[in-house]
Amino acid sequence: VASAPAETFLEGDGVRLHYSVSGRGTPVLLIHGYSETAQRAWHDSGIVRALADAGFQTITYDCRGHGESSKPHTADRYGMPMVDDVRRLLDHLGIERTHLVGYSMGAAIANKFREQHPNRLRRVVLAGYGEPPLPAEFSQTLELEVRSNLQRMGLLDGNDPKALALLSTR
Repeated sequence: VASAPAETFLEGDGVRLHYSVSGRGTPVLLIHGYSETAQRAWHDSGIVRALADAGFQTITYDCRGHGESSKPHTADRYGMPMVDDVRRLLDHLGIERTHLVGYSMGAAIANKFREQHPNRLRRVVLAGYGEPPLPAEFSQTLELEVRSNLQRMGLLDGNDPKALALLSTR
């Protein structure tokens, strides 16, 4: 039976990451997609509960720019720093090796982490993964487009359009 997740924050690299740990057993780190949160993607969907009930420890976090984590407003705070966040979180939790699951943007992060730290991984699952053409630089037009898309999808609440527009350029 799944236990209630322990939620907390990890501070470092100039950002604050909101994360939670549920269950016991072999760790599985779940990385959500663009404009999502760990809560919506993994907890509300029942995935955390199912994994915990199956005997896994689940670790979820809000990627920088999302949810309750910091939302930097410079493009250099996205891209590879998001991959480094995975390592920092695993180190913080004392986890040597984990299963890693990424969806969409989370799959891109997971794949880069796999390239850099294969010895830290048991298995990797990449879902909804592709490399769409990304804008070359931030602009007010891009921010307005992101805002409009989030609003249309009902995801504006809790998201920062400027942070997500900056993330889109990485």
